[in-house]
Amino acid sequence: MVGVLVRLRLTLLRHQATGGVEKVLLLVFGSMVALGAGGGATALLVGLRLVPLDVAGAAVVALGVVTVGAWALLPLLTSSDDVLVDPARFALVPLAPGTLARGLLAASAATPMGAVTVLASMALTVTFSRGPAPVVAVLVSLVAGLLGALTCLLASRAVLTWAASLLAGRRGREVTIGVGVVLVSMLGLVGPGVSAVADRLRSGAVTALVEVAAWSPAGAAWGTAWAAAEGRWAVVAGRGLVAVATAAVLWLLYVRAVRSRLRPTGGGRARARVPDRAEAAARAEAAARRSLLPDTRLGALTGRHLRYWVRDPRYQLSVVTLPVVVVLLLVLPLLADAPSGFALAVGPTLGLLLAVTMLNELAFDGSAVWTALAAGVRGREDRTARTLALLVWAAPATVVVSVVGAVVAGRPELAPAAVGLAVGCLLVGLGVASVSSVAMPFPVPPAGANPFAGNPGAGTAALVQQGLSLLVLLPLLAPLLGLAVWAWFTPVVGWLLVAVATGYGVALLAVGTTVGGRIMDRRGPELLARLSR
Repeated sequence: MVGVLVRLRLTLLRHQATGGVEKVLLLVFGSMVALGAGGGATALLVGLRLVPLDVAGAAVVALGVVTVGAWALLPLLTSSDDVLVDPARFALVPLAPGTLARGLLAASAATPMGAVTVLASMALTVTFSRGPAPVVAVLVSLVAGLLGALTCLLASRAVLTWAASLLAGRRGREVTIGVGVVLVSMLGLVGPGVSAVADRLRSGAVTALVEVAAWSPAGAAWGTAWAAAEGRWAVVAGRGLVAVATAAVLWLLYVRAVRSRLRPTGGGRARARVPDRAEAAARAEAAARRSLLPDTRLGALTGRHLRYWVRDPRYQLSVVTLPVVVVLLLVLPLLADAPSGFALAVGPTLGLLLAVTMLNELAFDGSAVWTALAAGVRGREDRTARTLALLVWAAPATVVVSVVGAVVAGRPELAPAAVGLAVGCLLVGLGVASVSSVAMPFPVPPAGANPFAGNPGAGTAALVQQGLSLLVLLPLLAPLLGLAVWAWFTPVVGWLLVAVATGYGVALLAVGTTVGGRIMDRRGPELLARLSR
């Protein structure tokens, strides 16, 4: 059965290579990324043969821990349409969970990234081919490297399989994706954080941290090879036991996860209560929106799109990501000892990013656009409602972040200028987005799918649409940027910037909603056909 699943994996790759242009491009791109990552890691491990053993060992352990973490987290952010990802697809095949788990694990090693990970791990034999017993060190490094690669594959399979149960439900999918976004986004702090800690700690403290990581489940296999090169055989035995125990525990968790995915779901009584709670929450949410919005067609449309920001995982992805981006923009300059004035750009950057999230917002409706067309909703009303649904929460958040950025920068007198520029970026950007989202929409994952999964061909369309939108947006922001530079030297000009940015932004937003509305009225059937593919 292991051979059957591996051949199935290779057959799928061969069919992808002979499929449409989009599938071929995706396969080529994925293979290039895998080869680049594996080749870079292999070159690094070979190059570490030329540096002192303690430095090489510390680097290998750090790289190994990051690799295991990446294997465990990053697959959560990719598409789950592969037939070899979810064991539940094999529920009708008479296989024991252990047998199926072995086959799926071997098939994961047959992917481009799995293969280069296994091959790169064998480069440890070059890194640690020295010490008091170089031959023994090479043999231990070979076994330790393969054990480390096995840990990567098992971590990925176990996390993906357990996550499949959570992703089966809408609320569990939202929570899992949100946690994954935060964890992966915070990886941006790892490099600068490590550099900052290394600069502030004594070398002995850094060595102690690496030694601790070498005994951790993610670093034990890599630390075993390091200890063998140094001739510390007791440490080799201890870390080897930790590495073997880690792989064994991950294997047991994986088999248990496979067994749970093959087991049929329970009865309907427990599930029957879920719609009741969901309907009650929906009724309460709708009542709250009605109490805040006017009882008009525009108010109803705004409430509908405001609900999307609360309940649609694709919208929630932006809501979860943007606070992480704000934290990164505030923390990274501090870790890198950059001038504190960089914090002033946090508010305008947030306003610009919020506008960018709307560049293709109409495509999220997909074929549901027909409801607006059938109801006779005017294009300008649709454009205005979508903009208001974002401004309800985005405008206050942008103002608060701008003020916080000015305080963190130590220039509170520039808070009005930061607020004015941020509001201008938000309003002007929404004006451009009101046009681009109906003029150049591109495919997005359908409702209920993994929001990280990309549709074939959407990458190029997104690049063209966003590039053209930015070419239009940046010249429109030039007057506000000029006033912001003036306010840097004369802070009182910041109040003038607030007034000018608000009036200028509202005017361009009105123009954008009008032009975008006319395009939607004229191209309604064409948009429906394009978004229904």
